[in-house]
Parts: sequence; C-alpha cells; structure tokens
Amino acid sequence: MLTYFKALPLRQKLVALMTLISGVILILATLLLLATEAFTSRREMHNNLSMLARIIGYNSVAPLTFNDTKVARENLEGLSVDPSLDLARIHKPDGTLFAQYRRLPSPPPSPAPDSPRTHRLLNGLPFLDTHIEVREEIRFDGEVLGSVTLQSDLTRVYRRLLFYLAAAMGILALSISAAYTISSRLQAIVSGPILELTDMMSEVSDEKNYGVRAVKRTDDEIGLLMEGFNDMLSQIQRRDAELLKQHESLEETVALRTTELRQTVADLKDAKADTEAANFRLREAIHNAKGLARAAEAANRAKSRFLANMSHEIRTPMNGVMGMTRLLLGTSLSEEQSHRVNTIQKSADALLAIINDILDFSKIESGKLELETIDFDLLTMLENINDIMAVKAQAKGLEYIFRMDQDVPLRISGDPSRLRQILVNLISNAIKFTAGGEILIHVTRCTEREAAPRWKIPLWFAVTDTGIGIPDETVDSLFSPFTQADVSTTRRFGGTGLGLSISKQLVTLMGGEIGVESQEGKGSTFWFTVMLDCCSREGSFCMTPAADIRGSRILLVDDNQSSRMALKSQLEAWHCRVDEAPSGDDALGQLLSAPQRDPYAIAIIDSDMPDMDGETLGKTIRDHGALKGLSLIFMATLWQRGDASRFKSAGFDAYFTKPYKRSQLYNCLATLLGAAPMEDEPAKRFITRHTMAELSRRNHRILLVEDFPINQEVALGILESYGFRADVAENGAQAVKALESTAYDLVFMDLQMPEMDGFEATRVIRDPLSAVMRHDVPIVAMTANAMEGDREKCLKAGMNDHIPKPILPEAVYRALQTYLLRAPRHDTPATLPDPSGESEASGELPLFDRDDLLLRIQGNTRLLDKLIALFLDKTPQELERMKHAVALGEFEPIRAQAHKMKGYFANISAKRLERLAAALQQAAQDGDLKGCADHAAAIEEGVDRFVKYLQEGM
Repeated sequence: MLTYFKALPLRQKLVALMTLISGVILILATLLLLATEAFTSRREMHNNLSMLARIIGYNSVAPLTFNDTKVARENLEGLSVDPSLDLARIHKPDGTLFAQYRRLPSPPPSPAPDSPRTHRLLNGLPFLDTHIEVREEIRFDGEVLGSVTLQSDLTRVYRRLLFYLAAAMGILALSISAAYTISSRLQAIVSGPILELTDMMSEVSDEKNYGVRAVKRTDDEIGLLMEGFNDMLSQIQRRDAELLKQHESLEETVALRTTELRQTVADLKDAKADTEAANFRLREAIHNAKGLARAAEAANRAKSRFLANMSHEIRTPMNGVMGMTRLLLGTSLSEEQSHRVNTIQKSADALLAIINDILDFSKIESGKLELETIDFDLLTMLENINDIMAVKAQAKGLEYIFRMDQDVPLRISGDPSRLRQILVNLISNAIKFTAGGEILIHVTRCTEREAAPRWKIPLWFAVTDTGIGIPDETVDSLFSPFTQADVSTTRRFGGTGLGLSISKQLVTLMGGEIGVESQEGKGSTFWFTVMLDCCSREGSFCMTPAADIRGSRILLVDDNQSSRMALKSQLEAWHCRVDEAPSGDDALGQLLSAPQRDPYAIAIIDSDMPDMDGETLGKTIRDHGALKGLSLIFMATLWQRGDASRFKSAGFDAYFTKPYKRSQLYNCLATLLGAAPMEDEPAKRFITRHTMAELSRRNHRILLVEDFPINQEVALGILESYGFRADVAENGAQAVKALESTAYDLVFMDLQMPEMDGFEATRVIRDPLSAVMRHDVPIVAMTANAMEGDREKCLKAGMNDHIPKPILPEAVYRALQTYLLRAPRHDTPATLPDPSGESEASGELPLFDRDDLLLRIQGNTRLLDKLIALFLDKTPQELERMKHAVALGEFEPIRAQAHKMKGYFANISAKRLERLAAALQQAAQDGDLKGCADHAAAIEEGVDRFVKYLQEGM
C-alpha cells in the first residue's frame, strides 16, 4: 500500500492526504460521540432504577412486616406506567419470592441472582447486554426485611444509538466528498509551481538551454527552491563560458609548456654531467681521507707508544723512590723521621697519579678508560688526601678546612683512585691559585638526586678557595683540554691544562656532573657529583670508640669562622654541646662565666690567632685555679709538629695537626672525658694523633644475632654511628656456625628466633665440647621482655648481660665499655631508662614517637627512612602470622608472635602498638582466647592507622 502511495503523482498525493486526514478526524469524532451517548444513557437508566427500587422497598415495609402479598403486588403493578420496565420482584431475607410484576403474560423462569448473565443477539452484535438489573435491600430500624429487584429493557437505547450511527455515517460521506472536492482545487497552489519547475528541468535537460529561468510567485520554501534553481543555472552558464575560454587558450598553453619541458631536459643533462664530475672529485677526496686516516691512526699509535715509553721511563725512577721509602719505613726511625718518610711516600703516590694524567688523557681520547668497582673507606681516603694537601696549603699560610656531613656513609663501593684523582686535581688548583685565606673541602649527600636507585649513593663534593677567581669569559672553556685560566705569557701558575678536562671525563663516567662558581678577585668553588654504590658489610672497617661523649660541653676557640663551623658540625653530630669563641679574650670570658654546675669539659684551641695565640691562651687558662679541671686540646699546623713537649708544658692535654682525622679526634675526646681528674693522676699521658692511631688499631669483631630486619637495622645503626661494624646472623644456628669460624669479641643475642633460640645457642656456645672458637665470648641478650627476673634468667642461661628493647644507645655503650674497652665511665647511671614506656604518664601513648626513634639512632634520618620502609614491607606478613595463630587458638604461638611484634614495635617507637602487643602476649599467657582475638583485632586496626599516618607524611 505504501509503495503504491509513493508511486502516485504529487497532485494525487496531496488530494489523498487531505481527504484521508479529514475522514479519520470525522470517524474518530463520531465514535467518541456514540460512546459518550451510550455510557450516559446506561448510567442514567441505572440511576433511575436504583431510585425506583428504593421507593418500592420503602412502600413494601408494611406488607413484608404483616406478610401481605396482595398489597405488595399492587405496589409492583404500579410500575406498569414505565414501558421499559420488564420485571419487578420482592424477595424475603431467605431468598424466597414474596411478590413480582412482569410485563409479559407468561414469564420464563427467572435465573438465580448469582447465575451467569444471558445474552441475546441485537442486530448481529453478541457482546451487548439487552437488560439492566438493579437490586436494593429493604431495611427497617436496621433490620433487613427483604430485597427488591428491578429489570429494564435496553433495546430502545440501542435503537436510538443505531439511528445516531446511521446519521453520522451519512454526514461522514458528505464531509469526505466535500474534502475531496476542496483538496482537488487547492492542491494546485502547491503542486502547480513544482510541476512548472519539473517541466523547466526537462527542457534544460533535453535542449541544453541554460538561459531559461523559473518565475518566483511566492516567498515560501517553493520560492526559495525557484531561486536556488535559477542560481544553479547561472553557475552552470558561467562555467560553460569559462570552459569555452579555456579551450580557446589550451593550445597556446600546451605550446608554452612544451618549450619549458625541452629546456628542463637540457638543464638535467647539464646537471648530470656536473654530478658525474662531483662524484669523481668525491671519490678522490675519500681516497685522500682514507690515506689521512691511516696516517692519523699511525700517529696515534706512535703517540701511544711514546706515552707508554715515557710512562715507563718516568715510573722507573719513581718506583725506586717509592721502594726506598718503603724500605726506610722498615728501619728504626724517630717519630719525626717516620712522619717525613710517610709524607714522601704519599707525595710520591700523588706524583705518580699526576703522571698517570697523560695516560688517562690518551685513554679518554681513545675511549679505553674504564672504572673499577671496589669497596673502600671514603673517610680514610679523604683524610689521606688531606694529609698531603694540607702540607701544601699550610706552606703558603692558608687555612685548610675539611668538612664531611654525617649523612655521608663511611664505606662505599666505586673507584677510589679516580675519585682521589679528581679531588687532588681540584684541591691542587685551589692551593695554586690562592695566595691568602682558606681552602674548604666539603662532602655531603646530594639531595637533588635522591630519586636514584636505593643501591646508589649520590655524593656532592665542593672545593672552595679565596683565590684570584676566574673571569666570566674563561669559565665556559675551562673544562676543555689544554685550557687554563692563566693564559698570559708570564705563566705564573704553570700546568698542562689537562687536569680539569680529565676530571670532567671521570665525573661523567661516574654518572655525575662538574661545575664551577666563581667571582673574579674573591675566589671559586669547584663542585662535582658522583653516583657510587652501597657496599656489603663483610670485611668492613671497624672504628672503636673509647667512651660516650654525648652531652659534653665543649668550647671552640678559632678566629676562622669556616674552620669553627666545620668542627662544630662534627661535634654536634656526636651530640656534644658546642660554643664558639673567635678570640682568646672571648674564650676566657666564656670559660670564667660558665656556671659551676655545668662547666666546660674541653676547650679546643687553634694555634694561630691574632692578639693572643693558642699557646698563650693555654698557659693563661692553666693559671686560673677555677679552670684546672678543664681539658685542653691544641690544634696545630703541620709546621708545628715535633713540639709536643712544649705544648704539654704549656698545659695542654692533647694536640693534633690540622686537618684532624675524625676517628683520632673522637677517641681523644672520649679518652679525656673518661679519664680521672688531672689532680688525681699526676702521670697522665699526653695525647697526640699517634696515640690515637694506636687506639684505632684495636679493632673488635662483633656478632649481632637477630631475625627481624627492623631490629637488625636499629642495632647496626647505633653501632655504626659510633664507628663499630658487626656481622649479622638471623638465628641461633647461624650464630653458632659463625662462631665456629671467627673468634668474635662480643655477641648481641636475641632470645626468640626460628630454628634455634638465644638460650639454646648460648648453651651450645658455652659447651666446651662444641666447635666454637671462643667459649667465653661475652654474650649480651636483647629481648622485648623488660620484666624483673629476665636478666637473672639470661644470666642463668650463660649470658653476661641483658639489654631490653627498644634498644637504647646508652645500653649499647655500657655493653661496649664493659666487655670490649673495660673502662666504663664513672658517671654512667646505674639503671637505664625504662624502654617499655610503663613509666610514662597514664595518658594516651603517641602513635609514633619520631623524636624518640631519632634519638636512639643518633639522628640518622637515612636510617629512619630505611626502618619505615622495612616496617611497611614486613608488617603485613607478621600480621598474617598473628591472625593465623589466633585462628588456630594455640596460646604458645600467639605468645611468641606477640613477643616478637612487641620487640620491633618498640624499636620503631610505635608506642601504642607496643602496648597492644604486650597486652596480646599477656592474654596468651593467661589462656584468654577471646582477649587474644580482641587484642589482635586492635593491633591490626592500629597498624592501619600507623601506616596511614606514615603515608600522609607524619
């Protein structure tokens, strides 16, 4: 149907649409009127019957009351005036018929009230009801006397509706006819212009006449269509005109392009000839270049042979010098002679390194220079450099200052000879170009490159001088080969100009960068960064402290501010209380004004100061009776060596040459603070760097037996902050195996460990039949149990002492002094602070006591970060073990796990978690399974809060 409609002409489509729309609207309106009339008539008849039934019921109260059927029938017969009423009945309450009225003479039996409705056909429509029935109850004083049923015929209503329908159909037919007639005439208004446009398109298509135009008669869409059609014809007409014009000029254009093409072909032939000639010359140039390359390669080989021969010729006498110095060191020499021979040997080593610069530059040019990777002691290497460079600096009257920050590790892995080469070159240049003032060497951790891998150590070195400075126009080319700041013909400073270039190449190979900051006439700072590796603890150097110097009050007397700052930084890292005095008069004023309850313990005095030199100040201090208990350390220059007896007679207790060595200075301070008062020890030994060197040779082997990584790092950090190194065993079995191969001097033993606990390991060690090398090695227990009786239990098992967790530095120092140095301080407290935290106030404990942890690890923030990372990594595993033990309901595994967690919670200063772990341990000991479950849940919640606190940046 739809396909047929689409195929109709436009005129017929318009007529059909208008006629169809009119017919549909009229049909819908007729159906709505008929439905409304039927509903209204039926509802009105139903309402009339209901009202009539109520009236009949009211009139039938008396007949029903007196059982008078005659009166009841008379009342019903009065309904005969309504021709549509077919049936009326009165029933008693039990449903029996009392009276009835029927219009038909012989009524058929009436169906029961609840039977299905009967239907009759009305004009072939089986779905229409022929009657309407109404039933009303008869009541009197609330009592049901019976019911009235009225039935009316609907035939008259349906006949009226059929009449209305026939009339509507007639009207519909007339309306559709009128709509068809009107639409047939009005469609021309729309279809006429469109048909006209269609005829015009046929004319244009058949006759190719683009000059015709459509006439616009209206301003509607059809008018716009006419305008668009006319515009399209205009464009086609213009295009045809242009095509005709182009066609006329095409022959001329083709001729012109042909001429140009011929010229291009000729040019290409000429270019080809030129290219062939250029290729011939290029082949000749390549042949010549190969010859030059072979000549250059031969020259490089000759240069390499020359450098190798020169290196051999120079090394031969140098080896003789170095060999003779070693032989001379093996003979009997005085202290001064030994020092001079050592200086000769170190200078020969430095000279040999300088000689190697020539070979290094050759290797760098050829790309054959490679770095080695070995473990070495950074501080020892730097102090050896200082021993050589300070001689040169002090010979020119320069102050030589060395500063190494505490976050720099002592042992690292890398190429020490190349690192030494860079530093010697920079320091030598600083001394060379500085006539007066100071040389400052500063070493610290490079904070700008902390994103490097955790096994890498970024270090920053700086050499600052107060020399002539570098002009701005020279700075950019300073690191180029054979370039110097002094390019004058006088050549005051000398040099080859290779040092900085080699240093830059070496720094680059070490993964760093080098630069300079300078002001002409004020000085320069040469800095560089390197990326070095962490090294293992095996075979690490061990420096032994003599006593605890924490909290000691020390006065620094030096007129050079940089020197005071470097020494103050070092002393404060050792937790000393440090004051400064720039002159002798200021020093005397501070010493005499110090309160008697907190006097200065040591004064470190520089030798060269204006107005009052160090020796005069020392004598002046000794003349004051109130300052007799003060220990004096004299910091001399290298040119004042050999005057120990003079310094001793001036009242000094010790003297060192600058730059000092960290280990010697520390041991000197510890020795002075641990010794008896001066008046009680008349034969007191005078301390020098040589006596400290003898003390530093007393290396001790320590074994740490601990299974949990956090506890390992805390203990190792405390030992390392004071120069000790220790080997680690993770359980008692490993500890016994280590003691079988090494004669350790001290063992720190955890008690609860897998495979073999601390008690069993101690019994094996003390057994004379076991294979350990030292059965009497001192064993110090470390446990999270801080209850009374734990020390006695450890002693009974064969241990020598007991340290509670969290591990405190004071407790570690007491063990070191007691079992290694045998010289405990007199002011050491008899009891240590209670690490369990039970002595704290009853208020809520902190979630994380960061200050307490930093205090116990000597302010080592690197170790702090490492401990937190270990905690975040290991704690989920420990929580799973705890929950598994609680789920099994076995009290001994619960108690052991709670004890272990209490220990490492204490070591990381997680106070609240430590208390919860102690409560879990107690519940397990008491056999309270519900308490164990509650405490375990509290620990898990507390760990989540702790981790969130750490992740939010504390």
